Amino acid sequence: MEDVYPAAHYDFPPEKLGSLGKAVFVQRLKAFFSKFCNKFEYFVVFAPNHHKEIILDASEGILNDDKVFVVPYNLYQLSNLRSLLEGLLK
Repeated sequence: MEDVYPAAHYDFPPEKLGSLGKAVFVQRLKAFFSKFCNKFEYFVVFAPNHHKEIILDASEGILNDDKVFVVPYNLYQLSNLRSLLEGLLK
């Protein structure tokens, strides 16, 4: 949803991240979740499998499972994503 560089131009091949890079990514995201978990009621994950795994690993033990919603990442799931978001807003 970003339209400004660099976020809008992200194109990093996950296979080049490596295990150390993944561990650092998870650690930093864990710090973010720890800091902001009480500021949001729900967390919706709509990301490719590699990133979904990192997000779920980072959220483990911090975010309540009943507050995390995962929608498979593909074009055909957009209507499900929309329905979920609309339901959460009600």
